[in-house]
Amino acid sequence: MPAPRCRVTNELIREFKRVTGKENLLFRVAEATVDAGDKLVRDTVYPVAPQAMLRDLVAEFKSSGRHISGQ
Repeated sequence: MPAPRCRVTNELIREFKRVTGKENLLFRVAEATVDAGDKLVRDTVYPVAPQAMLRDLVAEFKSSGRHISGQ
């Protein structure tokens, strides 16, 4: 596959995998963690925002060029 065609294909895949409902997802994660105390992430966050969805969200954010590194 030629390089330009491959680049376009990869861009289309990224667009297709965009996470919808980000604001709702953020609310659900915040609500779950506020009420969770010291529970583990997998017991608190993953039931309302599956790990794969969070991984896609991180990838989308990084590919947008708006990535903020560290705190």
